[in-house]
Amino acid sequence: MNQAVDKNNLSQRELLILVADRQETMNQKMDKLSGDYIELHTRVTKLETRQQTIAAAWGVGSVILTIIINLLKFWL
Repeated sequence: MNQAVDKNNLSQRELLILVADRQETMNQKMDKLSGDYIELHTRVTKLETRQQTIAAAWGVGSVILTIIINLLKFWL
């Protein structure tokens, strides 16, 4: 029912059918959007986890480098 409909000339039954059809279309679009949202949320979560892992690795590397530099200062 993609054509323009004059709602003033429709019976109550026809209006209910039209509303039900549009609601079904909206429900299908909402289901698709919900699926897209879940997919994007999963991707963002993976990226955040990767970012936190890389930040932790840099932190550990910095600590190790600081320890090595301090040991070299102590021995020299």
